[in-house]
Amino acid sequence: MCLNRRIGRPVGAMLLTCAVLTCSACVRADDQPPQDPPGEASATGEITLPEGSDAVSIQTFVQGMVRDFQTRGAEFRSEEGTIRYLNNMDAALASLLERKLEEEPGGLVANVRLQVLDVLAQLKEPTAQKRVDGLLAMLRKSESADLRWLADRQDIQGRLASLETMPPAEVQELIDLIGAKLQEKPIRQDVLNLAQSATDMLQALDKTEASLKAYTVFIAAIKSHQDERLDGLVESLEGAARFAGLQGNAIEVSGTTLDGQDFNIKQLAGKVVLVDFWATWCGPCIGELPNVKENYERYHDKGFEVVGISLDDNPEKLKQFLEAEQIPWVTLFPADENQRGWENPIARHYGISGIPTVILVNQEGKVVNLNARGPALGEELAKLLGPPAPSGN
Repeated sequence: MCLNRRIGRPVGAMLLTCAVLTCSACVRADDQPPQDPPGEASATGEITLPEGSDAVSIQTFVQGMVRDFQTRGAEFRSEEGTIRYLNNMDAALASLLERKLEEEPGGLVANVRLQVLDVLAQLKEPTAQKRVDGLLAMLRKSESADLRWLADRQDIQGRLASLETMPPAEVQELIDLIGAKLQEKPIRQDVLNLAQSATDMLQALDKTEASLKAYTVFIAAIKSHQDERLDGLVESLEGAARFAGLQGNAIEVSGTTLDGQDFNIKQLAGKVVLVDFWATWCGPCIGELPNVKENYERYHDKGFEVVGISLDDNPEKLKQFLEAEQIPWVTLFPADENQRGWENPIARHYGISGIPTVILVNQEGKVVNLNARGPALGEELAKLLGPPAPSGN
């Protein structure tokens, strides 16, 4: 998948995970620990706390402690060793939180402690969950909005993990909770990440109706800020919502072909059409091309058409590629230089943030598959058009 570097995903596509910790299997044995870094453990694994409680001292200590964990790989080859050191880290972080730190270092310490405890819980450390619950209870009582948010974030992440089996009413409750958090000022990147995770997961679980509700709630919440800096994000989310709602509905595709002719997908009414967002510079797109060509040859005589929507910038290079590959189907390419590449108006309309994106449309003009790649393309064509035409016809 080739991603749009301008927006990537509108916001992050994954749940927040432990960004500063690594599992023991990921630690390089030949890495050497830094010279006496703040936060380094002794030979017994004990960690000496810093004397100061100011932001710089605490940040330096926490970074040193995490770095020490990452670089002492030989000590943590066993799960037991990993758990032992993480427990020492947690004890140190818990002691720091007892100092009633100011908001900035306190948020860092609480955040890292949550991540440490999450890893311990994954490793089945028997007391980890109890410690998580205690930390969350403390955070919820904090006078700091940032610290209270850490508890809220943990709650939302936990709910997202249960999304697959969650009843519809609880899904809506989760959507509304994230929407409420998106309305808070200033808007948090963490909340945006969680919103994106929610929509991505709902789509992946084929909960289309819920994903469309989520987009509606989230877009309205972001618009409530009336901040022009968020306009690009809103546009991307609106496009992604249109894409999510395509299944079973008509797709709008119109523009100019590479040779300057007007085109509208309605011209192919009654045909099965593959709408292919691609580019000559996209390796996965080129890798999928033989599959598309093979199915075009097998099913074209039975009513299969392809519409390529090129996200290239250079028309001459595109023309040379199409001629060299002997591409027989129509390729759309904007005449306006400002609408090329990721600025392609059709791609922007549907929030296309990665290519290839291949959408299959049936004879009634309705989308039947939003990811018709690989074997799925041939399987869908067989359902819609029956056996392929005999070779040579």
